[in-house]
Amino acid sequence: MPASPQFPLQDYILLDFETTGLSSTQDEIIEVGAIRMSGFEKIEEFQCFVKPSKEIPTAIIQLTGISNEMVAGAESIEQVAPKLAEFLSDLPLVAHNSQMEQEFLDQHVSPRVGGLAYTVHNSIEPLALILPDRSSHSLENLRIWAGETSAQSHRALQDCEDLLYVLKYAYDYCAKERPWIASLSHHMLAHWWWNWMFEPIALAQESEFALLDLFLRTSMGDLRSFQKEDQE
Repeated sequence: MPASPQFPLQDYILLDFETTGLSSTQDEIIEVGAIRMSGFEKIEEFQCFVKPSKEIPTAIIQLTGISNEMVAGAESIEQVAPKLAEFLSDLPLVAHNSQMEQEFLDQHVSPRVGGLAYTVHNSIEPLALILPDRSSHSLENLRIWAGETSAQSHRALQDCEDLLYVLKYAYDYCAKERPWIASLSHHMLAHWWWNWMFEPIALAQESEFALLDLFLRTSMGDLRSFQKEDQE
């Protein structure tokens, strides 16, 4: 029986922003969602609306369901940024297609919390390694692959939840269907931040191979003994 990989352990935070547009210099954050994680276990959640300085474009309202009325009583980014920074602490951050979160953190959060520098790790990286044959690694596409068919909300905290679901599903898929990818990461990408996700699978596989090698050596030793007895 194959050795079972241990649950991966790594403290980090899943992060997602809903914004008034794609430009970090012209657009604003209107919702923050974050989940503090240990491996794939949720520890604590953070969610809040952010009141922008101008009205939310109609296209964004239609996409996210976040209306101007919903953010009217929310705190400004000046008030939210310190609270978010406290929640993020100094933990590694993870986002899907992380460039957007990185740019909005750098533009809207970091300057308001003493210039704290953040690094956001891109969850597309491990998922693309596990699934190189997929034509798209968008969160929507991966949700479908993972069997998560509930209606999308395009909301910050829900996107974090969806990403967690996809990462857990991909971990199990890698362990069962493509464990050699984990071994490749473990040996060839030892300093890669995402290696924590693959290491338990790789070590379990190596343990299995070690037991198989021991079994074969023992069996071959017995066969050699029988062969010697037959020749005498």
